[in-house]
Amino acid sequence: MEFHTDILGKEKLLTEVAEIISFFTSIGINSCQVMLGFGWGINYYQSNEWSKEEVKLDLLLAFIEKIENATLGEIGKDDLLIWVSNTEFKLCNDGDIHLLCSNVTEEQEHFLKRWQQKGWNAVKFSS
Repeated sequence: MEFHTDILGKEKLLTEVAEIISFFTSIGINSCQVMLGFGWGINYYQSNEWSKEEVKLDLLLAFIEKIENATLGEIGKDDLLIWVSNTEFKLCNDGDIHLLCSNVTEEQEHFLKRWQQKGWNAVKFSS
């Protein structure tokens, strides 16, 4: 299944990265996998074979900041994919968030409810 929010912009996207970190570390998950989309990945990866990279959740914001400071891309303007537990988050180049999962469990429900409460319209895109 895939859900997506309204267009949020950089500051709200970074707030949600902080929420991803907070939520998952609170349930004992301390790392995630990330992959950069084409916009900034083209200059980040050394070869044509891009792969997921393990990042400690408490270092995720610093990872994003480091790549932005290197002017390789910008969150909200270039895709950033984050896999943590059973959830995939795509912080999209359109400035929204996509949440992808096989089935909605408590962990996905946390984010979907949060987004609805914020008025970000977590709409089901596909199943």
